[in-house]
Amino acid sequence: MIITAEININNNIYVVSKGLTSYIGKEVRVLKGINQVEDYVHVIKYIIDYIVENKPTISENQNIGYYSWLLQLRLDEQNYYDLYEANSDGSGFNKGCDTAISIVR
Repeated sequence: MIITAEININNNIYVVSKGLTSYIGKEVRVLKGINQVEDYVHVIKYIIDYIVENKPTISENQNIGYYSWLLQLRLDEQNYYDLYEANSDGSGFNKGCDTAISIVR
């Protein structure tokens, strides 16, 4: 099976995985923010590689390390896992991954 990351054409505000449903029962998406689309595609590819290689059991509020930053998968109403990232002050999580992208750079 070929797994790719692509932009959701319907609303163009998410970068969405395609092909993870057979692995974890849902797709993963990340909210586009201030970075380039390619940066979000890189994050989705990182998550895809992790899932395909490790075949983890993913559950609501699952934490995943993205290099040195903590991401979290949260189930939304459309059967997608949305990516959230840890706040820089450790106070919780925000939807998206702009801080993670800037730290990895």
